[in-house]
Amino acid sequence: MTTLNNPQTFAARLLDIEFYTGPSQQVLSRQRRSVSQLIVVMGGAYKATVDTARGRQHIRAVAGDVVCWPVGSENTDESEPGKPLRCISAEFHWPGRPANLPFLVRDTGHVIDLLANRLLVLAHDPTRKAMLGAEANAYLSAMLAEYTALARTGAEELVTRVSNYIEEHIHRPIRLAELARRVGLEKNHFGRKYRQLTGRTPLQEVRSRKAAYAKHILLMSPKWTLSRVAEAVGIRDASRLSRLLKQYAGTSARDIRRAARAESAKRQ
Repeated sequence: MTTLNNPQTFAARLLDIEFYTGPSQQVLSRQRRSVSQLIVVMGGAYKATVDTARGRQHIRAVAGDVVCWPVGSENTDESEPGKPLRCISAEFHWPGRPANLPFLVRDTGHVIDLLANRLLVLAHDPTRKAMLGAEANAYLSAMLAEYTALARTGAEELVTRVSNYIEEHIHRPIRLAELARRVGLEKNHFGRKYRQLTGRTPLQEVRSRKAAYAKHILLMSPKWTLSRVAEAVGIRDASRLSRLLKQYAGTSARDIRRAARAESAKRQ
């Protein structure tokens, strides 16, 4: 697996770069890429549907978004009526592409935008042709480094926002759709992305947090009934909570109460 510490990670070779304006009417086109492609959206909208090993993913990019397609990717592009795409499109070889890189990031600092515009000027300046190879590849590598950094930051922010939301609403039922709305992603795509980042589904994370919180309550207040604890953590009934404790906390309410009493006796 390629790592970010590998100096070859951002060693890429530019093949072509151009400014592209899409149609104003709806047009569907099937793409299969023989090289990698970076699409820096300047205006309008770019829509695509891609089938991955984790299922179908829908992408919609607007100004400030950047899409990066790996070599071999197959997707259906779709123009949005009344919102013709305006973008800078770069094609390149990128043998050091990191694994699990997302297809889309938000260029929050406009770094990729600035570099892409500079690279576009270089590529069409006849006086710079002799230096274009190494210089262009340096610009391209900087763009890819920024893309990868934004992807990593975006992943960390997504997990943090989900975690905070669960903590804030631990006392009531939490559904997948509301978590997806919280992070601004389509429900199915959010579920796949979260699992890719953490190794568990969003609802598994919710259940695990509720089980941990319930265990804490029982340790602090062992005389509480399981029904009361279930209500406090937004679980519909005591039997459901009992199953969650065994599955996610690895213990039972009886054993937790026993441990709490033993600790209390030790302190006395």
